Amino acid sequence: MAEQEKIKAKKPMPLWLMLPLDAVLLAGCLLTFAYFHHVRPRTADPIKDIGTESVHSTEFIREAGDTAAAKPGFGAKWPELFSVGGDPAVTENSYQSEDISIQISDKKVGDTVYYIADVHIRYINNLRSAFGSADEAGKDQYMLGKSSLAPASDIVSRVGAVLAINGDYYGARENGYVFRNFTLYRDMPRADVGALYADGVFRNFEKNAFDVQKEIQNGLYQTMGFEPTLVTGGKALTGYTGGIAPSNPRSGFGYYEPGHYCFVVADGRQEGYSVGPTVDEFAAFFETLGVQEAYNLDGGKSSQMYFMGKLVNKPTGYNGKASSLRPLTDMFYIGEAET
Repeated sequence: MAEQEKIKAKKPMPLWLMLPLDAVLLAGCLLTFAYFHHVRPRTADPIKDIGTESVHSTEFIREAGDTAAAKPGFGAKWPELFSVGGDPAVTENSYQSEDISIQISDKKVGDTVYYIADVHIRYINNLRSAFGSADEAGKDQYMLGKSSLAPASDIVSRVGAVLAINGDYYGARENGYVFRNFTLYRDMPRADVGALYADGVFRNFEKNAFDVQKEIQNGLYQTMGFEPTLVTGGKALTGYTGGIAPSNPRSGFGYYEPGHYCFVVADGRQEGYSVGPTVDEFAAFFETLGVQEAYNLDGGKSSQMYFMGKLVNKPTGYNGKASSLRPLTDMFYIGEAET
């Protein structure tokens, strides 16, 4: 009978070698995740470029060849606010052209400083959105993570914004509706939604009450997806208890009537200058402005307002150098209509 071979058991790996190898493996996994989630560009084509196909009327959209006389738009309600021909009239805190009227003021309430831009526009496409990322032709690119970011001043310069405010920081999340300039980029609920339509109307929706496909058929033009709703039906909504509820720098969008809006930024986290409002205080401030609807945009270091290429407010951490400002994924802005 042949002698059976003895099977030798493998010796376990020494602990002193196992621990370093595990550490290297874990580090590799973390670096791979960081690369794909934060560094590697994550871009996607729009889900659907709607254009104006769902708009029931282009009465309030400036198109090629349109003139204020032939198509007065929202301006028919306030002809005295707009200029008649010639170059725009610009001062340190105002702008007046055939299609745009802006007045900027500041106000201190308690221990918080607010900057208010009161805006009248002739056409809805005087109010647009811009992403931080753009292709070589300057067209918006939907991206996530670091690739979605750009200095606010660069965005303002690229799109020729007269007035601009930070948006909802869409690029930091993978959920929340993103519908900008008649284009659907992301169809995924997250929180309250602010919706602007081609007829100039702005509405707030609770998370589960917003149907983007239905609203597209109603002429949807822009969505805002941070949270929460601040004012609805002219009344401030109070009692918000989310993580952003305490005093902070804030940005928000207000709606009076079609063609009449306001951008508001409140500085904060700066004792002796401005501590910033709570969400409830921010809502109450919008109510004092007389708006019918208001929506809260991203805040903190993102809260930035620009007018004629210059920073209006004093963001937390800003030391006079652009590098000290937080880059943004998106902005809402006022500009002369593109045709």
